[in-house]
Amino acid sequence: MFPCWWEVLLCVSLSVLYVASLYIWDASKGRDHPSTIKKRCISVAVMTIISPIFLKFTVSPEAFTQYGYPIEEFSLPEVMGLRWAGLLNAVLFPLMLTAILYTGPIVFWMTHEHAPILLDPRYWLRQVTNTVWLRNQVVAPFSEEWTFRACLLPMLLQCMSPLTALFVAPLFFGLAHFHHAVERLKLGFPWVAVLLGTLFHCLFTSVFGIYSAYLFMKTGHFTAAFIAHAFCNLMGMPDVTELLELPVRQRCTHFLVHVLGIIMWYFALPSTTQSCWFDTRINYLPDL
Repeated sequence: MFPCWWEVLLCVSLSVLYVASLYIWDASKGRDHPSTIKKRCISVAVMTIISPIFLKFTVSPEAFTQYGYPIEEFSLPEVMGLRWAGLLNAVLFPLMLTAILYTGPIVFWMTHEHAPILLDPRYWLRQVTNTVWLRNQVVAPFSEEWTFRACLLPMLLQCMSPLTALFVAPLFFGLAHFHHAVERLKLGFPWVAVLLGTLFHCLFTSVFGIYSAYLFMKTGHFTAAFIAHAFCNLMGMPDVTELLELPVRQRCTHFLVHVLGIIMWYFALPSTTQSCWFDTRINYLPDL
């Protein structure tokens, strides 16, 4: 087993390589141009091959015995969260849990002009052929969870306590989003606004990374982290501006619904992430 500083250095290298792969192409047309998206999809496709190589050559089966995983049954795909046992629950439970967290935005959408659009099948048919939508809802969540959860997190779990890894691993994920600052500066945004916006973005993604890492460690499934990430990308950040434009009574009602969603999520988290639901054999974290 490699020393912890070496594992951390490899995690840094993997994070830098992931971001660098996006910039080997000419992106002068903007990140949302179809040609830019297609080229960057090639980059992350290559990274889905490279990332497991980092884990493969650093993984130590002995390190996972501390989590109750028999060394004679060691399987790299299982460590990466690729297994059939408990898969259905690993899709449904994280999706339900994340939807509860977004109760406020969902209620807001369904009670305003968004509802007819979201309930129109033609809207979703248009989205699945939209390169920006596919990048945001499929390619980005899949590639990021694959690299930062399925490959990078197990590397850290070999030398750190699960609780430490839970908070350290998302830092790599958050910092990997700092590259958006470069694109905004090229578009002419003021550097102060870019800096503040990027810091907030990195903080938000790091906090989400903790949630995603928790789902991965509790369920033992890559799919759980991917589903939660895709759903969060679909919902985005709550639109505070629209809320503030509502009449006072509606504003207070929707604010309370947002808070209620967070409270319900908090109380639902322990029961929906019990290891017994997912048939996991690697017990990183005790059940709450």
